[in-house]
Amino acid sequence: MGEIVRVMFGVLGIICILVGITAVLFASYYIAVMQRGVRPERRSLFLPFLGPLQLLIPQLWTEDGNRARIRFLICILVFVICLAIIELIKSLPVSSP
Repeated sequence: MGEIVRVMFGVLGIICILVGITAVLFASYYIAVMQRGVRPERRSLFLPFLGPLQLLIPQLWTEDGNRARIRFLICILVFVICLAIIELIKSLPVSSP
């Protein structure tokens, strides 16, 4: 029984790693789309210095930029969930037969 559980956890860990890598790749794409979606009247010299606060200002983006912003946040959330599952798998004791 312990061997089956260990194999299932191994497969789940590999799936989480692959999903996490995919989520990061999609997040990279969506952040590029998001940066292209800044409203022209909102562009300024201080915009790059806002950093993570840009994600909290929906008035800064066009419709496409807001859509990309939401998708970026979802991708980051999926990545964090995958990391949490991997850490949970690593901390679970699996007894040897």
